[in-house]
Amino acid sequence: MGAIIVGFIQKAGYLGVFVLIFFGSAAVPIPSEAVLSFSGFLMADGVFSFWLLLSASLLGNFAGFSFLYFIGVRFHNLVYESRTVKRFIGARNLAKAEKWIREKGIVAVFAGAMIPLIRSYFALPGGILRIKYKKFIFFALAGSAVWNSIWIYAGFNLGENWIQAESYVRKFSFFILLTGFILIVAVFRKKFFSSTKHH
Repeated sequence: MGAIIVGFIQKAGYLGVFVLIFFGSAAVPIPSEAVLSFSGFLMADGVFSFWLLLSASLLGNFAGFSFLYFIGVRFHNLVYESRTVKRFIGARNLAKAEKWIREKGIVAVFAGAMIPLIRSYFALPGGILRIKYKKFIFFALAGSAVWNSIWIYAGFNLGENWIQAESYVRKFSFFILLTGFILIVAVFRKKFFSSTKHH
């Protein structure tokens, strides 16, 4: 899989990065982390420029997230009128989810753009629950800018320090785990304190 991604990126250049990130952001199972880190690796060889690479990846995110978001908007009525959805989730729970999304969902959008797997699908519920598009896309791209930069830099750093690759991978893995842990703690802390205030 890695060899196919590298080969495609080498042949198609920035357009290849855009296409792969677009599909990865539109629920096609393409590991965007691999695309970005391999692109960063090639950047260390002078194939890419950081800012053009980041721009191509963010344009891919923009197109993919928007595509999935507007599919979600089209499915809004279908989901809300579905007997199966009402039976398993319940109309009251749907209303609660919609209220939470409108009040605090932007935090979830920003964080969701930095969580593997979730980032490929979160635009769909964003559209179904009708988060305001401009807000949604702004925070989705803000989260993606952070996430994409980290992975591009990781690939670049690995390319620049190939001999010491093992130590860099260990440090990077620790950084990713720490970032994920902080995000989870922040979300749960906010949820806990907001629920205790009502009691």
